[in-house]
Amino acid sequence: SDPTMWRDVLLGNREAVLEMLGRFSEDLAALQRAIRWDEGDKLFDLFTRTREIRRGVIAAGQSYIRQQDDPLANRP
Repeated sequence: SDPTMWRDVLLGNREAVLEMLGRFSEDLAALQRAIRWDEGDKLFDLFTRTREIRRGVIAAGQSYIRQQDDPLANRP
């Protein structure tokens, strides 16, 4: 994709991007610690939670797609 667009998107949303990158870095560090210290229960819990989040995102997207496919969905 267009590097100019991504530069502008990231710089235009600097604070939100930095916040999300900080959270992502913290999550990666926690994952790294769990792997390093052989914390199988933490890994299991992490992947269980992320699976549920992913399923929720997919379900929400499918619901949105169904509404878009139905021309009468947004009519009273």
